[in-house]
Parts: sequence; structure tokens; C-alpha cells
Amino acid sequence: MRSTPYRATVTWLKARKRKMTKLIVRIDLGEHGKLGPGKLMLLQKIDELGSISAAGREMKMSYRQAWGLIHQLNGAFREPVVGS
Repeated sequence: MRSTPYRATVTWLKARKRKMTKLIVRIDLGEHGKLGPGKLMLLQKIDELGSISAAGREMKMSYRQAWGLIHQLNGAFREPVVGS
């Protein structure tokens, strides 16, 4: 069976998709740690669900761990990122 131009393009795109490079950005907050994809996702979940405990459960982490990450972020900025 001969390869059609369409089939060749689809095969090339599938191969390219598997080899895509990812760019992950982390912002260094000095003594307060880093702001990366995990903390950003936690903030999004808190906004979406309305509580730290619900966001922590959704992300399969304890309230204590979620609160610790939020505490780090709150200490890094002039105003709290998440209020209580």
C-alpha cells in the first residue's frame, strides 16, 4: 500500500507530537521558595472551589501541606495571595 500525502502528514504530525518539548516556568521568590505549576494549580483550585481544604483534597494533598504552600506565597508578596 502506497503512502498518500495525507497519511504521510498525519504520521509526521503524530511523531512530532510525541517529541514535543515542554517549557515549565518557575519564578524564584528568594527565601520564600518558588512559584511553579503546582502552586499555580493550587491557587486556581482555591479560586474554583472556594477553600484551601477543598483544593487540597482535589489535588490529593493534606490541608496542612496546602496551607504551608499558601503560607509561603503569602509571605512572598506585600498583600496575602489567599486571605482567611
